[in-house]
Amino acid sequence: MKESWSDVPLQGNKIEWFVNQGGMVKKAIDTFQPHYQTNYRRSVGENKIVHCSSELFYIPQRHVGDFSYLVKAIGSLDIHHSIAVPMLFLAMDSPSHFESKALTKLIYRADLPSNTSSLSIYTAEADAVYPLKIRNEIEFVKLIRVMASGDPLLMELV
Repeated sequence: MKESWSDVPLQGNKIEWFVNQGGMVKKAIDTFQPHYQTNYRRSVGENKIVHCSSELFYIPQRHVGDFSYLVKAIGSLDIHHSIAVPMLFLAMDSPSHFESKALTKLIYRADLPSNTSSLSIYTAEADAVYPLKIRNEIEFVKLIRVMASGDPLLMELV
């Protein structure tokens, strides 16, 4: 979801929150293994951070181990997820290698009426449905059945 990312300059920035986040990002990057540091600095540089407005992310299987390592490396730093997620992705790989087809079939319906079930917009062909709210066990079973049209092994759950 690179489209939801924006660069935030740190030099001369008057917003204390971004400046504090930038300080923590620098501390985190300094604790990463050298190749992660290089990836991040090559993509971002030293005088800015990247902010993300998305709440949905896709981590390719090949990067799950890297992602886990980097999350642990951050330790107790209180980096907000809107700053930490792009930092982690940019440390793992160059944006030119990001999977452009990931989440291309996203269904995003923030305006869904409160009396409408998320199941009415869900389809097994969608990469993701957001927001998806399951209100009870019956809806959960219905969701698993719909999902099973894309993955028959899920029917074993219900």
